[in-house]
Amino acid sequence: MTKPTLALAFLTATACAALRGPPALKPLGDEAEVQVHLLPLPRGSDRLSFAIATVSLHRRDGGDVPLEIVLRDVSGAKGRDEQLIAWGRIPAGEYTGVSVKASAASLGRGEERSRLLVEPEPSLAELAFHVSPGRAAVVWLGLAPTPVKSEYSFAPRFTAVLAPQTAPRAALYCTNAGWSNVTVEDRGAKLVT
Repeated sequence: MTKPTLALAFLTATACAALRGPPALKPLGDEAEVQVHLLPLPRGSDRLSFAIATVSLHRRDGGDVPLEIVLRDVSGAKGRDEQLIAWGRIPAGEYTGVSVKASAASLGRGEERSRLLVEPEPSLAELAFHVSPGRAAVVWLGLAPTPVKSEYSFAPRFTAVLAPQTAPRAALYCTNAGWSNVTVEDRGAKLVT
């Protein structure tokens, strides 16, 4: 092969590899997967914005398992839909809750934003659940009403529930090769289950 032919072959192979995107994740095997979705924010939260610093799961044996943040900035103006905020491959087993720590918050009025003091401790939403090896779970988090105290302090409290399984007739299925998973959405509720 000549040098120009070799260079062309190398460039073609490199371009094709770039088009494939990131390598897909391996099958779960002994691990499990959890996705944490924030449900639509409560009525009256359209002026609120906050940043998520950490999301973690609490194991029954006392350890914490951090999750990867997908959506760091939450806006009340855009919070009318369910949003994936964190996910992770985790050890299979028993869990007792989801912890969310905010790093910043603000309230808006027209074009102006006022920064809020953020509670330094994470908010723990208690939820006892089990995830088996090779399986996945979807956790729905709901922000409790009135997380803003006296217009200057942000102290979020969350509730957590496991998403129910959607009946096959009401389900939409979406494959995600990058995460090696299938997402199921309830057509009527328009929520990931």
